[in-house]
Amino acid sequence: MKFKVIVSNEARKNFRKIPQPWKKKISLYLDMLSFDPHIGKKLEGRYKNCYSIRVWPYRIIYTIKRKELIIEVIEIGSRGRAYKK
Repeated sequence: MKFKVIVSNEARKNFRKIPQPWKKKISLYLDMLSFDPHIGKKLEGRYKNCYSIRVWPYRIIYTIKRKELIIEVIEIGSRGRAYKK
């Protein structure tokens, strides 16, 4: 089953600010998410229903909606910034 990856407006805005070499790596991971949504690490605390993928020095934070086959990317940003929401 292939999941549909949806990127929030906030994550899309932050993605535009990232330097080009990192954008390619992040885009690659976003494509990989559609085939295997569990490649990320399950988070705890206030992000307990989310997952995170580390693309050093950036993070992709997302949720999985299994019934709808949707991955919702809620944040893309540097480590210090991504978890501050």
